[in-house]
Amino acid sequence: MYATKEHFYFYNQPQISDAYFMDRVLVDHGNGVINSSYATTNFSTTLNIKNGMAYLALAADKYVKYDHYVCGWRMTNFWAEIHYPDTSKLYL
Repeated sequence: MYATKEHFYFYNQPQISDAYFMDRVLVDHGNGVINSSYATTNFSTTLNIKNGMAYLALAADKYVKYDHYVCGWRMTNFWAEIHYPDTSKLYL
């Protein structure tokens, strides 16, 4: 049984640095409680992309409640939907 939180950090350069930081999203799969099953979570953010690239760093908090030491977590079916502005019109 576990509760887990993932931290998604978005950068506009491949270096992890405050100078290139765009946004952070915290995803709480356990909603603050311990669970024993997989959870589906959706999140969104708005990023100002420079040079056509965005970089992602992932960190996780995991609280494990077992009689013995358990380590690790698994993420599957991760994808991103990117919505571009309408570039057929020029806005001034």
